[in-house]
Amino acid sequence: MAIHDKTIEMGLEVYMITDSGRTEFHGQPTRTCLAIGPDEASKIDQVTGHLELL
Repeated sequence: MAIHDKTIEMGLEVYMITDSGRTEFHGQPTRTCLAIGPDEASKIDQVTGHLELL
């Protein structure tokens, strides 16, 4: 959520993807992904540059 909040503070486009949780979490919605952009990579890297690629 810290990355989500920082992205909003910077004025970047952001969308939180929430899974319905029906298969693994007995109907409990879970946050699964955060989409940021489109924007310049240099702006997005200010928020995500410290994250490791998998």
